[in-house]
Amino acid sequence: MNNIPDPAVLHGTAGKDAVERPTSTGKRSISVSMALYNGKTQDGAYKDSTWVRVRAYGDAAAAMAEIRKGDRITAAGQLAIETWTDREGQSRTDLVLTAFRVETERRSAPTSRPPQRTPTRRVETDDDEIPY
Repeated sequence: MNNIPDPAVLHGTAGKDAVERPTSTGKRSISVSMALYNGKTQDGAYKDSTWVRVRAYGDAAAAMAEIRKGDRITAAGQLAIETWTDREGQSRTDLVLTAFRVETERRSAPTSRPPQRTPTRRVETDDDEIPY
């Protein structure tokens, strides 16, 4: 694992619901995949997102427990690059933020009904009454 020395603050969107995994010491550990927006190309197409695994323990984990796919996340912590081997024996690399502070903003859940429109009332005015 290669640690990046200074703390980082990242803003992104949860790609999946948060997942809880117990550690070997019994600590609460919660992680979530977070997509970082990279802007658009000159022709208006979206650039690929950068994915970061946000991991938290203790109080920060409690703040992450209710994260759902699509929620906005702001996380502060220690950034690191982790290398691991998958089931097929391929070497993989992840960007991981071990968070000491997490804030979330829930996106509104989609509704099954279209939003209700409030009827508009037509008001007749004389052009002479308009003050401009």
